[in-house]
Amino acid sequence: GGACKGGGGGGGGRGGRGARSAARGARWASPTELRRKAGGRRGDENSVAVGGQAAAAEEFVNGLVSAIGLDGDVTSTVDDDVIEIHVEGSELGLLVGPKAATLSAIEELTRAVVQREAGGHAARVRVDVGGYRAKRRVALASFTEGIVADVLSSGEARALEPMRSIDRKTVHDTVNDIDGVETSSEGEDARRHVVIR
Repeated sequence: GGACKGGGGGGGGRGGRGARSAARGARWASPTELRRKAGGRRGDENSVAVGGQAAAAEEFVNGLVSAIGLDGDVTSTVDDDVIEIHVEGSELGLLVGPKAATLSAIEELTRAVVQREAGGHAARVRVDVGGYRAKRRVALASFTEGIVADVLSSGEARALEPMRSIDRKTVHDTVNDIDGVETSSEGEDARRHVVIR
């Protein structure tokens, strides 16, 4: 991380704006969110705002899971400007859906809630159910390594199937760790895909 500006600490400060932002953030904050903010790395207005966004996202997903009639434990984490919502429990396949279509829809709805809560700068949002996305990242990285081996042995570029930006990032990150190959994203919108060469 970079160096921190200013002196570190206590309660004194120049503006009431930070206090007002903190109050707004606390309005949304769940007990877990308050604990997370207390242990956070930054005390600026933006981190408080992101904490409020995370609490709103967690509340929305929790309500959605309950409305569907499923039993899931919803938690959130904040890493810089990324909010991750995790849903754990049994028989949550309905929330994932075929080819993760339902999970993607839930993520989009949650992102809309966060944007409305933010009113301006909104954090990035990721939703994972039962560790599905984490398992997919591992499987996709392994698949990518196999494609890279083919490209290195044949010398021919390979175009992968169109995929979401989060999956394309997994492919790019995996290839970046391997010498002798590179990636590019090509195509538009739903047809955007990664080429390994």
